[in-house]
Amino acid sequence: NSSAGAEGDAMIRILILFSTLFFVSEAFAQSTEVAAPAPEAVVEEVPAAKVDVKLGLGYQARLEKSPGSTEQTQTLESPSIFAQVDYLEYEIHTELERVQHDTGEGSYRIQSSRLELLFIGRYRLMLDPQWTVFGGLGGGFGKETVRTSVGGSKATHTGDTEKIGALEAGLQYQFDERFFAEASARGLKLENFEPWVVTMG
Repeated sequence: NSSAGAEGDAMIRILILFSTLFFVSEAFAQSTEVAAPAPEAVVEEVPAAKVDVKLGLGYQARLEKSPGSTEQTQTLESPSIFAQVDYLEYEIHTELERVQHDTGEGSYRIQSSRLELLFIGRYRLMLDPQWTVFGGLGGGFGKETVRTSVGGSKATHTGDTEKIGALEAGLQYQFDERFFAEASARGLKLENFEPWVVTMG
């Protein structure tokens, strides 16, 4: 009986030892899982859209009807200065140009000078680091001064400010961050001038 009791005590001790080891291993595994660091989320930074401001000089050739004629056309040259703001695929183009024309024979002369201020909103159809194709729609104002000279008599007449509508399409090439060139065709509808005026520059 004593030997049977000893064997029973030994079995109980072995069961207690295995139970203790089992619970310790489970607790260690749970503590290891809690201590594992959570993976960090990777957030990609999206670069902010840049606003570009451009200033420049322009030169245009204009094709328009001759004054007092519905058949004859005349080609005029007009220098201009402009400022342009670019944001994403949109552009705001502001331009001031001067158109001059002299006609007459002998002592009879007519000199006309017209200032035009245009505001054109553009949409860039192709966004390329160098090449850009754009279309535009806008308007502005114009004012013309006519000086007439007949012999020794001279007269000056300044017209009223007239409204201008504009349609435009063109191509722009960016050389680097500072320099660019563009070519465009533009149709202008003057308030007091029946036909359209076509410009290229």
